[in-house]
Amino acid sequence: MDSSENDPAQQFSFETDRPHNPEEELSSEDIQRLLAGFIICVIGTLAHKGDIFWTLMFFLSILICGIWWASDKTDSLHQSFTKEPTLSQRYQFHDEF
Repeated sequence: MDSSENDPAQQFSFETDRPHNPEEELSSEDIQRLLAGFIICVIGTLAHKGDIFWTLMFFLSILICGIWWASDKTDSLHQSFTKEPTLSQRYQFHDEF
């Protein structure tokens, strides 16, 4: 009987034993999002007492992050708002009663 079969340490795999998956790594865009979230949390913590300066900075940072998010999705947002209805949707009649 081989003693390595009953060794509980063999059940666990180490980081070097696992195959390397590049999708599990953080991209530079992910790091930027995490950093922006951390900065918003810090400014929100400073604004929690009601100081008008930090409260304005907090709302400004939320606005900037919203614009940053929308800038990545400009094409898809534009297409969703300007999507032309199909013929069946255009000539669809609704009963109001």
